[in-house]
Amino acid sequence: MDGAAPQSTAQLEAVTHSHPPAAIRDRPTPLAVVERRRDTGSLQVALPGDGARMGRFVLLAQVGEGAMGIVYSAYDELLDRRVAIKLIRDTGSDEDRLRIRREAQAMARLSHPNVAQIYEAGEVGPRLYMAMEFVPGDDLHAWQAERRPWRDVLEMYIQVGRGLAAAHAAGILHRDFKPHNVLIDADGAPKVIDFGLARAPGAGERPPVSRDEDVRLDEPLTRVGTVVGTPAYMALEQFQGKRLDARADQFAFCVALYEAIYGQPPFPRSQLGALLAALDAHSVAPPPDVGAPPWLFEVLRRGMHPDPDARWPSLAALLDELGRDRELDPATGRNQRLLFVGGVGLMVVISTVMGRLANGWDPPGIEQGLLFALMVQAAALVGLLFGRRAVLSNAFNRRVTAYFFAAIGTVLGARLINWTAGSPETPLGIELAALSALTLFAAATTARWFAWMALPMGLAAVAATVWPATTVAAYTVAIPLSCTVAVYFTLDRQAARSARRRAVPEETR
Repeated sequence: MDGAAPQSTAQLEAVTHSHPPAAIRDRPTPLAVVERRRDTGSLQVALPGDGARMGRFVLLAQVGEGAMGIVYSAYDELLDRRVAIKLIRDTGSDEDRLRIRREAQAMARLSHPNVAQIYEAGEVGPRLYMAMEFVPGDDLHAWQAERRPWRDVLEMYIQVGRGLAAAHAAGILHRDFKPHNVLIDADGAPKVIDFGLARAPGAGERPPVSRDEDVRLDEPLTRVGTVVGTPAYMALEQFQGKRLDARADQFAFCVALYEAIYGQPPFPRSQLGALLAALDAHSVAPPPDVGAPPWLFEVLRRGMHPDPDARWPSLAALLDELGRDRELDPATGRNQRLLFVGGVGLMVVISTVMGRLANGWDPPGIEQGLLFALMVQAAALVGLLFGRRAVLSNAFNRRVTAYFFAAIGTVLGARLINWTAGSPETPLGIELAALSALTLFAAATTARWFAWMALPMGLAAVAATVWPATTVAAYTVAIPLSCTVAVYFTLDRQAARSARRRAVPEETR
């Protein structure tokens, strides 16, 4: 192959999926068709008895055809391996041919487990071709058509995103990312393909798209023989014909991931005008309840902002946010946790004040104490019922919630035991000691700030033991103070600052 150049996932894989690979992968390419294409200058090869030959490559079967070219499975006789060969459509432009070769060279230098490898590129008559890694298997669109848990979908897309981010680091954009342009290999690993629209960041774009045009939103859109993207996944700036950078791929990635997680597109696809209006207004469809946490929608919504500057700084930053371990992150569900803890704390304070109003500084009767404990328990159950999805959203929140129910249960249990035993008074000193021990355990297993909650309860328990006459006063001061400490640390100023740094900018809300 004279003039063979390095290749690029960029232009070979337009294994454009006008047909799913699995459906046509093994369909033989009629040799008569290949011969006729020679007459048009699209392919100049010798035709052995078992298939068309391109230098050392023997074409085996057509596996895809789309706006940028035709893709065949082929056999590399020299290296004894199966490859995919893409024949790029000839636009008649020397500039386009040079660009494709440059991108092929850039992509050939990129080696990443989530990008289909380009082996080489060259020319056959007036046509460019690329030889690339052959990936037998379905595409991502077919994979996600089977409803899967949101965590599995997210894990798959994070792998896909790593491949895209690697291309961005090499200075290559995809410009037509969509689930059809990702193949799943035999080991279940995704491979990004069809960088056939790739251009260097900031390269000049094509004329803008009018909202009155009659186009299919799920098919590649062309301009003067060049594909400019698939409308359903295109960012607003791509429709406007502006210079693109990696944030356009980020937009398409977020659209695809939203669609995969929630089973519906984030923007209307009935008409081009409706799509453009929704993109411009940042009108993202509210997601259905599929069990995914609220933070996931907010992360994706930011990535689909019409203003590239309001999106995530890079695809790598987006992937970091998607992959961040939120199981023990105090910033996750902080507001909902605050409402729960604050509500329980408020009921504790109210019950304590009611006890003082009813009895002054005398110990409350056992029936009265039992009633107050039941009030707090009921308030906690109501809070959990209405906020369970957010309150239980990660391991940290679940531990905090478990602590408060354990604390309420400890108090309620102590009062039930004493009520059953016929004790006339609520055992406040015992409760303080038990609560202090439980809170210290929470400090060791959940968050250190629980130790500050345990401090006033422990001091009150000591006071009640040494000076029994101070028991009611110590309890009255210690319990509301501990609840206040809980609310203060639930606010978690450091976590709040961290959340603000990651949060969607104000203008995106």
